[in-house]
Amino acid sequence: MSPHTPTEASPFNADYDAETARSRAGAAEQLRRLHHALVGHLHDPALVDAVTEQLSAVADQLETGTPRQRLPWTARSERMIPADGELFTLDFDRPVSGPGNPWSIPTPVRRIGHKAVTTVELGQGYEGAPQRSHGGIVAAIYDDLCGFNLVLEAELAFTGWIRINYKAPTPLHEPITFATWIEQREGRKLGIVGECHSADGTLLSTCEALFIKVDPEQMSGGATSTDSA
Repeated sequence: MSPHTPTEASPFNADYDAETARSRAGAAEQLRRLHHALVGHLHDPALVDAVTEQLSAVADQLETGTPRQRLPWTARSERMIPADGELFTLDFDRPVSGPGNPWSIPTPVRRIGHKAVTTVELGQGYEGAPQRSHGGIVAAIYDDLCGFNLVLEAELAFTGWIRINYKAPTPLHEPITFATWIEQREGRKLGIVGECHSADGTLLSTCEALFIKVDPEQMSGGATSTDSA
């Protein structure tokens, strides 16, 4: 199971009990394997057709489940701030880093001082140019990781904009490390910056982002405007 998979209920995984989290994370991990196996290999069409038929039957079963309801934002804002060096998660089904989401990228996030840090290896399913990650995957990791900085500061905010500066190709199948941290505060505005390095220390990319703080109570009615930021 992925190293970022919670093994028990915690303030950072309030969506499910331990048994439900374990089973959902396990299914999501196998679906990620399927994703990379299909994209990264050539197969006999007969095999792929057989897999398609099986997956269709499984999807039919899963669609009969009870619709999932997210916890309200007010409940999420009360989570504990992790200790220095501790691994932590945000939403369990988060589309970029959530262990229960088969679309996610396994990103075990750790607090290192005032930074949120993750080391990942990107598989074949994220390939853009040959043997390089698609730039949008890199941008998604940065944007998601910035959200972990909000937990460290006990803030609720949304992305205003994010800019990525690609310094070198982002490799596949090699460990790369992302780190983000809050660099500036001005009223409701939070300036977050970040860097990504390869295992040998090469700077692969940097990011700058503006996040806009909101009142958790505003979230009870849905989306929030940032026009007055």
